[in-house]
Amino acid sequence: MREIKPEEHKRLEIDILKDIHRFCRENKITYFLAYGTLLGAIRHNGFIPWDIDDVDVAMPRPDYDRFLRLYSHDYFCAKNILIDNKYQAAITRVCDSRTSKLVPPNTYDYGVSIDVYPLDGVFNNRVFCWLHQFLLRFLVGIESLKILTSFADCMGDSWCRKHIYFKLLGYIIPRNVLA
Repeated sequence: MREIKPEEHKRLEIDILKDIHRFCRENKITYFLAYGTLLGAIRHNGFIPWDIDDVDVAMPRPDYDRFLRLYSHDYFCAKNILIDNKYQAAITRVCDSRTSKLVPPNTYDYGVSIDVYPLDGVFNNRVFCWLHQFLLRFLVGIESLKILTSFADCMGDSWCRKHIYFKLLGYIIPRNVLA
């Protein structure tokens, strides 16, 4: 397999982004450029010179869920740990299946890809905001202590940990805020 040069890598990411744009317009799905991608688009009229291998988009949670449910393409595909049990990242990516790219320390082949993030709402009430933040930190703490990993190993299923983690996270995030 041949190595992809930085300019070709950028072109492939732009091809994926164009397809996401087309799909979102056709399906009335709201999305935004995010993080370094947004900064690069505004400041550099393209990519940030030192961040050429990363494109980020974000969507309000209801649109993100619709996107994951409906998106299909001949060789671009959305992947996350709930779609593919071998997937090794906590974020969703739209990957180009014609390419190969290993992202250390993971052993999963993502190919050239774009990161897709959900935008979740927050509560208006300070007590609920504090509780929400506490529960999210608790979940991250559970994950870092590998408690869920031990539970999943006892169950004999390595995919179980990821599934439990994201199900718990789904109950903590107030999905109805943006609906």
